[in-house]
Amino acid sequence: MALTGKITGKNGTLKTGNATLGSATEKKIKDWSFSQSGGVIDVTDSGSGDSREHVPGKRSSTSGSFSAFHLYNETELTVNTEYEAHLMEEDTSGDEVYWSGKIIITDKSFSVAIEGESAVEVSYSFTATGALIKTDSSAT
Repeated sequence: MALTGKITGKNGTLKTGNATLGSATEKKIKDWSFSQSGGVIDVTDSGSGDSREHVPGKRSSTSGSFSAFHLYNETELTVNTEYEAHLMEEDTSGDEVYWSGKIIITDKSFSVAIEGESAVEVSYSFTATGALIKTDSSAT
């Protein structure tokens, strides 16, 4: 039985520079990831016994990273700069699936292996200024 509607994770890209996906600039990347973290509020009191008690917090934060090959003459993203970002997935059905929001680049690092032949890579870390919103054109 074939799996349908699965997202392959292949050909992920980052598009920056414009709130409209169609006019954003595409940056070729190797991989991307992000995580959303929520908080809890400690409501432990004298009736809690030996265990701490918590309720869900009202705020969350999103941070992530992506990496790319370092290319000649490519405009690099700058640390402490805000970008409109669209983190693209490849949906096996051909529909567009992506996460959009504003991010601030918080870290940039370069790496190359000493032995063997390898390309120079650049890795970026970011913090979102708010939520990253998922868009799935097959859901409409």
